[in-house]
Order: sequence, then structure tokens, then C-alpha cells
Amino acid sequence: MKKIIITTIAVAIILCLGIATLVMALIPVGMNDKVAVPDEIYIYTSQTNSLANKRIELRHRDGETDINKINKIYNLFDSAFQQNALSALFSGELKYTTTSDHTEVSKSISKNFSSEDKITLVFYFKNERTVEYENQEYKYKYLFFEITNENSRHDVVMGLNKSIPSDESDYPVENMSYYYSYKSKANFADLYKYVSQIITID
Repeated sequence: MKKIIITTIAVAIILCLGIATLVMALIPVGMNDKVAVPDEIYIYTSQTNSLANKRIELRHRDGETDINKINKIYNLFDSAFQQNALSALFSGELKYTTTSDHTEVSKSISKNFSSEDKITLVFYFKNERTVEYENQEYKYKYLFFEITNENSRHDVVMGLNKSIPSDESDYPVENMSYYYSYKSKANFADLYKYVSQIITID
């Protein structure tokens, strides 16, 4: 009788562990809760350097094609931060979230005019967005970051600013500066592939 009870308990524990593992493998964590859908998206890389305005521009008001591209880019951006709870548990990232940061010395992100394996994306918001850092608020209209084809989660910095340098000059400024930023971990490989297709088509 003891053996039957012990066996039953052992089977029940194994079943519970199996169910818990399955559930954790299905639950997504690390959701993007900071960045909203942008009104416009600018794409920079070596292939856009030859364009008149040095970038590809996607705008909500420019028809269904651009709207679909903006939504697709945003959805891929959004999902890049996610992983299943089981993976997050084993990597120690179960409670990892996107955080805000501030630096006293200006930092910058390149527009990658001379890079063939990096793409810089700029999200533009018509209405100012707010980032909070240590009980202080900062307004921004531009969020910018680099993406690569690296198929793994890695540290990501997204610069924030009220403006970015103009691209209308014959010698446009190649870097976008920031004091405030968002920091997180993400895998932008799928986003990179999709944006690369847009660059090739355009």
C-alpha cells in the first residue's frame, strides 16, 4: 500500500512539474510597456545614404502601404523584447524590464551611413512623450536605436530627444545625441530582416 501511495505522489509531482513547465513555456514575459506606436519611422543605413534626404520615411498620412509598414515594424519591435517565462527563468531575466536612464555627458547613436550590417531606426511622435527618471520627467519626440541581424537577446539602448539633426544638408550630421534613454534586452533579428526588405524594395 505504501508503494502505491509513494508512486501516486511521485506521478502527481511529475505531472505538476510538467504542467508548470508547459505553462511557463507558453507565457510571454518582458513585454514592451514604454514605447507606443510612432506616427512616423525613419530608416538609416549605407543604402539610404544615396537618397536625397538620406533616409527612408514612413508616415501614417501617406497611405495604406506606409501604415501597414509602420504597424509591422512596431509589432516586430514589440515582440523583440519578449521571451517565454521558462527561458527567462533560466537566464535570470524573469523580472527584467525596460528601464529609463540618464547620463550627465551627451552620448550618441550613429545613423550608420557607412555601415552595411547595421540599420538605425527613428520613431517620431507628433505629440511629446514622457520618460521618467528618478522622479524627474523629460519630454521627447524622437526615439532612435540600432538593429542588427544578431539572432540573440542582447543589451539595447534607445536614445530619446526632442529633435534630431537635419538630413537636408549635403553633409548631414551622422550621429544623434541623447541624455535620456531606455535600456532593455531584445532580439531584433526578425525586425532587421523585415526592414532590410523595405530598403531593398524602396
